[in-house]
Amino acid sequence: MTDLAQIAQNSLFDAYSQVLHVITQKLIFRLLLLAVLLPVALSVVLGTGHLLRSMDDLLWGNVLLRLALLGGIAWLVTLVLLLFALAARAACPSARPDIEEDFPTTQPMDKRED
Repeated sequence: MTDLAQIAQNSLFDAYSQVLHVITQKLIFRLLLLAVLLPVALSVVLGTGHLLRSMDDLLWGNVLLRLALLGGIAWLVTLVLLLFALAARAACPSARPDIEEDFPTTQPMDKRED
């Protein structure tokens, strides 16, 4: 029975390490960018929808309000994904930061050897 538990534990660790490999700085940056920019776009679409409804253009006003609802759901999903991505990165104590994969290493100007 312990062999089965060991196999299950190893497969969970392998799956966890694969998830951490997918979560890069670029993914976190893109999720953060979406989390910041989606509310701006939502406010524009929502305001335009209400403006069109107040001008008795009910069809396009309702279309924009439904589009704003979908955008709000997308924003909520983005926030939850960002939370999970940051939590997964913080939960792994052995994972080294992958700054090297996104940015080349540089030395300070006074330490460079030319």
